[in-house]
Amino acid sequence: MIQGIIFDLDGTLIDSEPLWQEAEIMVFEGEGLSLTREDCLKTKGLPSIEAVKFWHDKLINPKKEAALLTQELNHAVISIMKEKGKLKPGVLHMLDYWKSKGLPMGIASASSMAHIKTVVDKFNLHPYFDLIYSGDFEQFGKPHPGIYISACNKLKMDPVYSVAIEDSFNGILAAKSARMKVVALLDEGQHNDSVYDFSDLKIESLELFGDKHFNYLASLM
Repeated sequence: MIQGIIFDLDGTLIDSEPLWQEAEIMVFEGEGLSLTREDCLKTKGLPSIEAVKFWHDKLINPKKEAALLTQELNHAVISIMKEKGKLKPGVLHMLDYWKSKGLPMGIASASSMAHIKTVVDKFNLHPYFDLIYSGDFEQFGKPHPGIYISACNKLKMDPVYSVAIEDSFNGILAAKSARMKVVALLDEGQHNDSVYDFSDLKIESLELFGDKHFNYLASLM
């Protein structure tokens, strides 16, 4: 029996990947490092501090410490999010569907709490969620399972009987390592990529989720 569901945020509820890329390119341009959007895919799903460290280590003569660049990146993303942020297609359908089941719902994101609150406030998502949990509270980021284990504990859910919705390899690995059932939300070009086959269910849009998917996940428990 499914006890509840936890959503990732970036790339799952919010179409934020292009915004993170824009911020990443802008911040490191100031350090003399020219990144492309394709380059930024290498840090997809990583906490901002780890994404910054990935590129900071490649700088020959960094002007700023990684910690300061992480702050700048987080501030840039929040600013861009307020202006350009959009929900992923089908988000409200998905949230309404799970809300109708009367099950606990949470967000577990590697992003800062300030970033999560910006999204939740912008789209008035507070009524849907019983928990909003940030990687700020964890020692290790995804793919470490800690964030999902902690979120499940706070929601009084057994991870084995809980579902996670993720869009990145690191996020899927984190949830699977926590022994959760994982729905992988993948772009059309990723759907047939075998690297995501360890997820329990793959869908291309939250708009498509319905009873057959819910019942399938329940059958795995």
